[in-house]
Amino acid sequence: MTENSYQKVNRRSYTKYAAAGVVVVAVGGAGYFLMSSQGEKCIPVPDTEDNMKLCRCPSSPSYTGNPLTGGFYCAKKAKEEVKKLGCVCNYCPIFGKYGLKTGYFCVKGRSAEVSQ
Repeated sequence: MTENSYQKVNRRSYTKYAAAGVVVVAVGGAGYFLMSSQGEKCIPVPDTEDNMKLCRCPSSPSYTGNPLTGGFYCAKKAKEEVKKLGCVCNYCPIFGKYGLKTGYFCVKGRSAEVSQ
């Protein structure tokens, strides 16, 4: 489903789609229609001191740097090659704050460059 496509759903399936993060639009008397926004956009995370304080990259098994040379990968690119050894992105407060849906930004690149 693309961002501009609609699909009619009944009231029972409304909660299933709403829980999955799909935008549900109620149309008076005509039922509910879905508009998906998944996998279509890149979400930039601002490189701010407050966001950096929330960063959980140093607790990741994939993290090999130190706070001065690496981390905060959703806002900055990794300065060194990173091996996938585990991801903690979905446990990070920044992940929820900006509505990120993927992880491994240490490998994929900044969130502003990765489709969500």
